[in-house]
Amino acid sequence: MTPSPTLVHLIIEFFKKWSSMFKIALIGLLALFLLIPLGMLDSLLDERLTRRDQAIQEITSAWGEEQTVIGPILIVPYEYISKVWKNEEVSGKAVQKEVLQKNIENAYFLPSQVSIQGAIKTQKLYKGIYDTAVYRGEIILEGSFDSIDLNFIKKDSVKPLWEEAVLTVAASDLRGTTGQLKLMLSGQEYDFYPSSKLPGYSSGVHALIKDGQRLKVKSDFRVSLDLNGSKSIYFLPIGKETTARLNSPWPDPGFRGAFLPQQRMISKDGFDATWNVSFYGRSFSQSWATSAETPKGNIISESLFGVEFVNLIDSYRNVERSIKYGILFILLIFTGFWVFEHLTQIRIHPLQYVMVGIGLCFFYLVLLSMSEFLRFGYSYLIAATVTILMMGAYCSAILKSTQRGAKIGLLMGSVYTLLYFTLQLQDYSLLLGTAGLLIALSIMMFYTRKLNN
Repeated sequence: MTPSPTLVHLIIEFFKKWSSMFKIALIGLLALFLLIPLGMLDSLLDERLTRRDQAIQEITSAWGEEQTVIGPILIVPYEYISKVWKNEEVSGKAVQKEVLQKNIENAYFLPSQVSIQGAIKTQKLYKGIYDTAVYRGEIILEGSFDSIDLNFIKKDSVKPLWEEAVLTVAASDLRGTTGQLKLMLSGQEYDFYPSSKLPGYSSGVHALIKDGQRLKVKSDFRVSLDLNGSKSIYFLPIGKETTARLNSPWPDPGFRGAFLPQQRMISKDGFDATWNVSFYGRSFSQSWATSAETPKGNIISESLFGVEFVNLIDSYRNVERSIKYGILFILLIFTGFWVFEHLTQIRIHPLQYVMVGIGLCFFYLVLLSMSEFLRFGYSYLIAATVTILMMGAYCSAILKSTQRGAKIGLLMGSVYTLLYFTLQLQDYSLLLGTAGLLIALSIMMFYTRKLNN
């Protein structure tokens, strides 16, 4: 049974009346389809980021990791007597008897004054196309300990073992150290030996103070460390008063931690920063009596201060942020094409929409590949120029006018310019992006205000 002429006429009229809505729906579906190549680009970016991170890890694991320096700290073992109950057999019967037992534990003392001086020379190391900042630093720790007194230990018959006293410095990675490290303590020189004696910190050095009786009076110290490291260097403010001064030719320092420098000078030639930290700003005391009381974990991390050697320009992150705007710009360009269709009565085939969308995705691929070799600004300019020229030529053909193709190119250029400044102005990126999209929407609304079905 064939439909009546009246029904066929109604169906044709219906499609004619709502053809614009059907076209809009189709364009929306095509835009959603283009989320697939955008997602593939996002996966490719993750893969390149993973490769970059692996290369950096290989570099830093061979050169030196992030550094954290804790010390110097004096450790004085001591004996004390405690009463314990022991089971003994008397006349075949188990009897509990109170006996005196000798115990040995450690007392830990932090210096009263600490001065940290650090001259840090940075360089870049490469693995393939990837690089990371590493440094070599000469760190000098100077200061003094007040007279060591164990009267704060509330135990019976406390006897310091001065001949077993140790001074220790914990450091994350000492592979870059060359030569024998020395300790100067009250004018006497001592050799440092591997390993830290601070509980919870295996990496570091320690010196045996066999004539520990000298610690009964105020003693001055000086420690010099040569460190290879990467990414950052942190210190723990262990003195009642801790001062630190770090200088480096690195132009982009990131000051991190619980305390910021009181004075800083940053220029293209490097930085010079000074910290002054009081022990009131931390959450551990100047001395404690057992290993169990040694501050570590969160207590330590909450009081660290230092500097990170960061690269403020991370091309991968900029590419990642630009991809997030991809679907918005595809919809914006598609809407511009749809307006051209109605203003010029030129019909654009859905396949041509797809080709334009793929061309827009091609921009991100060019941007990602170029940013691995060039600065982000240059990479962005090349990717935008290639895409605009390619899309402008293609649109000139499908819109049957070089002038119309140039207008599409101008639209794309405006969009890419807006995107670039949005990526660069991190603090104001949301505001700028919103304003740009609002302007674009207003323009589209102006041109479509008189459109009919």
